[in-house]
Amino acid sequence: LNIYVKGIATWKAILYKHCFRLLILTGIRPEHAGCIRFVDLTDVNWITDALDREFAEIKMFEAVRREKESRGESIHLKYPPEFIYISKGFYEDLVEFWNQMNWPEDAKIFKGDTDSYYKQIAKLSAYTGIPKLTRYSFRHTWATVVYQATNHDVHLVEKLGGWSPGSARSSIPFEHYVKIMSEREALQIVEEFDVYIPAKKRDIVQALRQALKLAKPEEVPRMVEEHEKFKKEVLDIIERLMSRIGELEERLRRYEEERGRRR
Repeated sequence: LNIYVKGIATWKAILYKHCFRLLILTGIRPEHAGCIRFVDLTDVNWITDALDREFAEIKMFEAVRREKESRGESIHLKYPPEFIYISKGFYEDLVEFWNQMNWPEDAKIFKGDTDSYYKQIAKLSAYTGIPKLTRYSFRHTWATVVYQATNHDVHLVEKLGGWSPGSARSSIPFEHYVKIMSEREALQIVEEFDVYIPAKKRDIVQALRQALKLAKPEEVPRMVEEHEKFKKEVLDIIERLMSRIGELEERLRRYEEERGRRR
């Protein structure tokens, strides 16, 4: 997330970074992120999550309702969650940026139309080499992390992500995502990037951490070394298999040639 997009003003690059950070750490829909104003940061509750970290509770539903009413619209179909939660560090980054830009309280945190952000997501895809990166890739990634880190609590994902009851499972191919993200990886993401997990899930998260023996920070280098060693072993096996297949193909070719000569 600590990236800057080539070809745009520094302040705007920081703005995009904060926007993408909010999308992937809270799972909110991109169109709802554009409803948040700096005044919403002045009226937050501070709560502790399952890992005893401080998070700011932002009134997301109220922000979207206010924006819709200002345009003579009402909320329908895509409902936002009642609240979203961002870490104390992220909150302080947003407030610092707001103060540096000297914007009024009623200014939107993420200025510009959503199309501008969609275009930057396309650029982000090209710069990072991540194929098929879309505006909902952030939302689905967040959902998968929370789903895996809470013992597959799809109801919690629906509540925090703003899905209507029973709709998240049909909207997100969890069965596919869990194959590419393990519970260990999900917990590491939760810890490293400050993804909010409700305090009521403390026992489940702690039990899962204990079961997986999640590495402490000082153990990470050893894990990386073990991962690289394992990867090398796998690549060696693949290389030997390919070599063996090549030998078999060569033997088959010679056999076919010998059969041809005998005829």
